[in-house]
Formats: sequence, structure tokens, C-alpha cells
Amino acid sequence: MLRRGNSPTNHAYASYGGRGIRVCDEWRDYLVFREWAMANGYQEKLSIDRIDNDAGYSPGNCRWATVKEQQNNRRCNAYIEHNGRRQTITQWSEDLKIIKRKVIELLGPRR
Repeated sequence: MLRRGNSPTNHAYASYGGRGIRVCDEWRDYLVFREWAMANGYQEKLSIDRIDNDAGYSPGNCRWATVKEQQNNRRCNAYIEHNGRRQTITQWSEDLKIIKRKVIELLGPRR
């Protein structure tokens, strides 16, 4: 998290620090971050996820998430909105129990 946002030599810097994604000042103190993590659902099988992908790492914008939850929260996802629900094509496919191609046919083009 710190290296991606602060080290231009890090392989992921362009997608994080290069876009202005930083770690809040309070979390630069590991003990403060650890306290937040333990109070907010940290488990070994989860990893930290930013709720708003255009905002930085801070208590109000982070959560502990599964791989699946993180995959559904990527900037590059295509979304379809239908009857007031906005979901990824994969989420619609799972909810409707149909293949992704059929989701697009039934609910419309990617948005």
C-alpha cells in the first residue's frame, strides 16, 4: 500500500501514486493502521480494498474484502444498470444464473 503510492520505482506506482492515490497520514504509523484493521474486520483471507477507486487509503474509504469483492470493485469493470440496480456483468450473470453474453443481450450494452 505504501510502496504503490509513494515509490515511483514500484511496478504498480503508475496505477496508484501516479494517479494521486496515497495513504492517509494517520496510517503511516503502523500501530494506528493495525488498530483500525483489527477493529474493522481484518482476517488473513481478506485484503484491503478502497471503496472509491479514485480516492486514497483512509479509514473512511477502506474495507477488508474477499478476492471476489475486489474483482467486482475494479476501475475497468463494465457495468449495466437495470431497474435502478447497477452491477457488473459478472454480478448480473451470477444473479440471473445465465452466461455473461446473455446478460448483455437481455439488459443492454455495457455502460
